[in-house]
Order: sequence, then structure tokens, then C-alpha cells
Amino acid sequence: MATIADEIKEGLREVLADVRGERTGIRLHSPKPVDVKKIRDELGMSRQEFCSHFGFSVTSLRRWENGEIQPKGSALVLLNVMKKHPKAVLDTLGWSD
Repeated sequence: MATIADEIKEGLREVLADVRGERTGIRLHSPKPVDVKKIRDELGMSRQEFCSHFGFSVTSLRRWENGEIQPKGSALVLLNVMKKHPKAVLDTLGWSD
């Protein structure tokens, strides 16, 4: 039976292999950059409405729209889904008509 230390060591080996590009069978998905203002405009929402509907801060939204920073992580994933399937996101969150 593997000990916790053994599991940690194996995890570190996997990380190092990933960094070196040695592991196979792993697919890395990198969400594409999005035009956040265009998504918001297509939904016909103010900044405040957009943020309250989707859980973003107004400050982050403003900085995304002004090009100061780019959305990352789960925010970028959600924005990519909203770009392609806005109705599905609104329906799922209970905001549909």
C-alpha cells in the first residue's frame, strides 16, 4: 500500500514530466481570449447587470474591457461559453425570460 509520501513523490514526478513535455495522453485545453465588451453588448446589459448576473466584479470587468488585464481561469472559460451559448448560460443561472 502506498504511503502519503509515496503519493506525493509520484505526483512530483508527474509534474516534472509535464514540465519537460515527457508525459503523453494529457490534453491541455487553453481557452481562447474573448472580447468581453462585445459579449456584454450582445447581451444588452450594463456593466452592473452583467456583473450581478455572472458573478464578476465591476472593477475586473472594467479592466477587461479597457484591455488592462485579460480574464483568466474559470472566468475565461465561462466567458468562452457565454460567447458561443449565451442562452444556455442564462438558462442555467435562472436568468432567462
